[in-house]
Amino acid sequence: MSKIKAYLIFSENEIFPCESCGAQGTAFGEISCNSSVFGYRNVITDAASEGYITMLTNPMTGNVGIKAEDMDIPIRSAALITHDICSAPSNYRCGYTLSEYLCRHCVPAVAGIDTRALARRIARFGRIRAAVTTEDITKKDKLTEIISLFNNAKPVVLSETESSVSSGNGNRHIVIYNLGGAAREAEAMTTRNMRVTVVPRTYSAQMICALNPYGIIISDGSEAAGISDSLKNNIKEIIELKINTIAVGFGHIICAAALGAETEELNSGHRGQNYSVLCPVKSRIYVTDQNHGYTVKNNSIPRLVGEITQINLSDLTPEAIRYRGYPLETVQYRPDNTSNEHTTGWIYDEFTAKCKGDI
Repeated sequence: MSKIKAYLIFSENEIFPCESCGAQGTAFGEISCNSSVFGYRNVITDAASEGYITMLTNPMTGNVGIKAEDMDIPIRSAALITHDICSAPSNYRCGYTLSEYLCRHCVPAVAGIDTRALARRIARFGRIRAAVTTEDITKKDKLTEIISLFNNAKPVVLSETESSVSSGNGNRHIVIYNLGGAAREAEAMTTRNMRVTVVPRTYSAQMICALNPYGIIISDGSEAAGISDSLKNNIKEIIELKINTIAVGFGHIICAAALGAETEELNSGHRGQNYSVLCPVKSRIYVTDQNHGYTVKNNSIPRLVGEITQINLSDLTPEAIRYRGYPLETVQYRPDNTSNEHTTGWIYDEFTAKCKGDI
């Protein structure tokens, strides 16, 4: 079977010939580098990957294929870049290859790129907007057309349900304000015997209050759509309900912005499963899973507003903030769902204990 030519094109008109390993077509987006060694299906279906071209720095992707029952899980990434893709995966649960999964969801992908060199370039010079295409760009008119579309690309529109969804049957009710990645938090709560209602971002503070929750979780989600003033105002009103609240990932960023802190972009972001975080309260260093491109500025959080309780050991950026005057704690990384002393699952454990009145 002949290989299909493809191209990675930067907004500065740089062109890299490569091979197609996904659907045919063209996709635009900002490149996000992810250093995860495993869990590629989780990375490209992560809500935080919405609208980005995901580049995996691990040399080979797709080694264990895709389970048949996972084929209908939607891919959030706009496209995929990898050095090499496995065409003959080895796993007794494998039903399809990664390429077949990408084609099923019409997601372009390219292989044959030195992803680690590109990751170093992004870390050094900053973010890169790009296009992944299988179009014939040997014709100058076609190339010019694709390049011109960089400035006309449609903004990311986040798809979400307008109604609430309930699960679990515990005797304490938790509301999850869904910024796109609520499934992980919902699972963490139901495994801790909590009753969960997931609500879309269109829910106001008054609507949430009417549900009589014992606690609120502001979920992770995609940064691609940005932080609007209306979203910040809604988050601030939710915080001012003074109900036990935690925020995760993108929720951490929005809470800080809503309470007056400044945020900034990271050159290459924190995207991977191996970021070391110091937690002085627990006298531990945790290895965390992260997928974000923004951070809260260290010196922008007044002491009277909140205190930084955990820091990233790679660049000393804040990883967790405890706010004063509100029952609110936020974390930049994704806490583990499991409950034991060696994982960050204690964040969910302490939250549920507060909701139950145990602490």
